Amino acid sequence: MKKKILIALVLFNVLSYRTFAATGNASDGLEGALVIIGFLLLVAGLFYVTDYLKNNGKKVIKKVFTFSKKIIIAMRTMVNKARSEYHNSIYLSSWKI
Repeated sequence: MKKKILIALVLFNVLSYRTFAATGNASDGLEGALVIIGFLLLVAGLFYVTDYLKNNGKKVIKKVFTFSKKIIIAMRTMVNKARSEYHNSIYLSSWKI
């Protein structure tokens, strides 16, 4: 697989180095090659992420939910603390100790 990718990249770079555009600068073959390589890297990354989620999807979803629950609890605590400082007697009177 690595040999195929290496051969494809070498051929792509050699053939697209002297590419002339219909409009624009005559030496923009390198920029075009970089755009195509960037797009191919995005597609490869998308395939990698989907493959990773197939193998570890349940674990990732569980971690995301626990993290979001911790964030929500922390935000509620901050809001309750701010309310208690603003309305000290009202907040403390609702507690049943």
